[in-house]
Amino acid sequence: MNLHNLALQFAFLYAPFVHTPTEQITPTLYRGMDPKMQQIQELHKDKGIKTFISMRTNPQKKKEKLCKEIGCNWVWLKTGVFKVPTFEAMDKFRAVVNDPAMQPCYASCEVNMDRTGVYIAAHRMVDLHWTAQQVEDEFKAHHQKTWWPPFRKYLPQVEAYAAARSSGVASAPSTAVPAAASTTTVTTTEVSAKKAE
Repeated sequence: MNLHNLALQFAFLYAPFVHTPTEQITPTLYRGMDPKMQQIQELHKDKGIKTFISMRTNPQKKKEKLCKEIGCNWVWLKTGVFKVPTFEAMDKFRAVVNDPAMQPCYASCEVNMDRTGVYIAAHRMVDLHWTAQQVEDEFKAHHQKTWWPPFRKYLPQVEAYAAARSSGVASAPSTAVPAAASTTTVTTTEVSAKKAE
């Protein structure tokens, strides 16, 4: 591992000083850093982003309000750094990014590394039929912090998730998301409640 890569892996310690680029990874999905208020407006205007998906632990109510004002969707998939995302949370992410009414989408955590990467990996393996090696290579390209124990579990979790969903076990819901030009705050608990309704 070179020094540049190692330095970037410690980005969460000095996130305000790290700037990773916005990437268009499919025709309808972008990934990047947690956008500022102005960036939300710019992404909506310049790239036509309809849905912002945040994996931060804080709800960012001002951004949610802004999205509502400009006619965008705000989806909050609360994801900490001490636990591995559940299958249910991955289902929710896929339901959003695969819904034409929500596209194009912009997915972000804080510095566009680990949490953003694990949800995109789930989408890649189940919907785009990527191999585990392709996912692992993308994790490395985005400087996954493999020295942090929960992040080391991301690839096995995604592989297990892909195997379960590919076998037809509790596939992701196709209509469990709000209509366009709305906002929604989603946590794992709330996903469970929506499925129970």
